[in-house]
Amino acid sequence: MEYENKKIMCYLQHRFGENCLSEIYKTLEKCSIDKNNKRFLVSSQIKVIDFDVLTSWLFDGDKPKSADSFTFCNDWIYLIEFKSGNIEKTDTLKNILTSVKGKIIDSESTILDKVVYNIPEIDEQRVRLKYYLVVSAKRLGIDANVYVLAKLSKGAETLTKSQNELISSISDFYKVKQSPSNHYDDIDVWFRDLFELNIEAEGIRDIDDFEI
Repeated sequence: MEYENKKIMCYLQHRFGENCLSEIYKTLEKCSIDKNNKRFLVSSQIKVIDFDVLTSWLFDGDKPKSADSFTFCNDWIYLIEFKSGNIEKTDTLKNILTSVKGKIIDSESTILDKVVYNIPEIDEQRVRLKYYLVVSAKRLGIDANVYVLAKLSKGAETLTKSQNELISSISDFYKVKQSPSNHYDDIDVWFRDLFELNIEAEGIRDIDDFEI
């Protein structure tokens, strides 16, 4: 996929100017900012593309919903959305999951229809997407480690009622990727507490490591 990654970057430079990449490269930390509360959800300094900015360039007038960031690594394009949750703790994970479903669908069509499918050299069949929603487990009253164990033990008799409810709500979130037209290989929830481990496990690195 690295060949395709370079082609995407070349396409963006050709369309928006040679210096465009420096304008949309941001760290994951900056992409995770909660503008209302002026705080960052994560502290990662890995550079990605600010997908909100890119989407505003791709559309005149009203723009579709978009994930906060996108990057690519190995065989996938990653779309990463950050949700801090309401500071008064009125948000629930279920409400947040519901609020981002439109972003998942719109982000897929934006990155594919407005970028990837305009590059003749890219084999459309090779393009796969992953979408990750990053939330604060502490703010939502969730133990991230308990969630991971519950997910691995889905259906086990030892799970508590709250664990089963959590797994059930996230399982419903997964169904978004079952649309016959989508290109998602994975849709999941990541917790702030485990974010660095998730990034490392996926092998995500600075986007400017891909030399053009």
